[in-house]
Amino acid sequence: MRCGPVLLILAGCGFRSPAGGTAGGAPDAPLPIPDGGVSESRSFGLPELTAGTPQEMTVDATRVSLTPDAYTYGGLIAHGITGTKLWAHGSTDWAATSTVSAMGAGLWRGESFGGGDALDAFGVTNPAMMTLWLEGEVWLDASSGERFGLGADDVAFIDLAAPGSTSYTRVLENNIATPTATVQTGVAGWYPIRVGFANGGGALQFQFTHSEGGNPMGPWTRERLRARASEVNGTLRTVFGHRLLGGGLTGQPPVMHVESSGLLPMQMFAPLPPGAGTDSNWSARYFGQLYVAQAGTYTLQIDSDDGNRG
Repeated sequence: MRCGPVLLILAGCGFRSPAGGTAGGAPDAPLPIPDGGVSESRSFGLPELTAGTPQEMTVDATRVSLTPDAYTYGGLIAHGITGTKLWAHGSTDWAATSTVSAMGAGLWRGESFGGGDALDAFGVTNPAMMTLWLEGEVWLDASSGERFGLGADDVAFIDLAAPGSTSYTRVLENNIATPTATVQTGVAGWYPIRVGFANGGGALQFQFTHSEGGNPMGPWTRERLRARASEVNGTLRTVFGHRLLGGGLTGQPPVMHVESSGLLPMQMFAPLPPGAGTDSNWSARYFGQLYVAQAGTYTLQIDSDDGNRG
């Protein structure tokens, strides 16, 4: 079966609850929503995969189907758990991630983390005892004199594979004496990468930088990062600290979280999602793929307070 992309935008001060109230307020009688109610019919076809030449596909175990590989550009997929420090220096086997279940996921966009930074969009509610792992691909130019820099408290490491390969090589583990490492890039392309980070000592610090051509170390730019969205379940929810998708909160970009719960049930959004701050004026954009099991005409309805677009 093929999946089609879906985009949902919600904007306003609050979202209507099943009882008709708004998030943070008492239930009231159902009221018409002049700028929010949308109901339209759409037809979906299911072309055979053999009609053309299939490209890279991912097995979707939840639907027992094949899904075309779709990439989310601008970041790496970050999974997190709280209350567990999965790695320590001298014990950084990536296979440890298979022994735990992620509590949340989001898009890491190259930012550094420090004390006081909120990581709840990744499922981490206790930064003093946590684990975060990043997966995706980074674009590297050929023979560019590429260097990776890594700083962390407690432990972090970087593994890299050649384009089109899943054979990873350890590039760097955080160490004050050797904070950077040279990366051999024989060809230009998207290099699979995985990064592990764990903290268990109270203070938190994480910084992953790079440079090429002898330039100073600096943060990753978004056009050099991508992740295979077909390997995560849910929609990518971007929360803006303004009503009309107008940027993020002061000093913080919009927060990108993989929302794994269904979009069908009404939601109260209490507490407010990461990125909304404490002000009720915020908006969110959901982007993902809609699974259609049978060809036909369907009625799609969006209902919210204050407004939406699908």
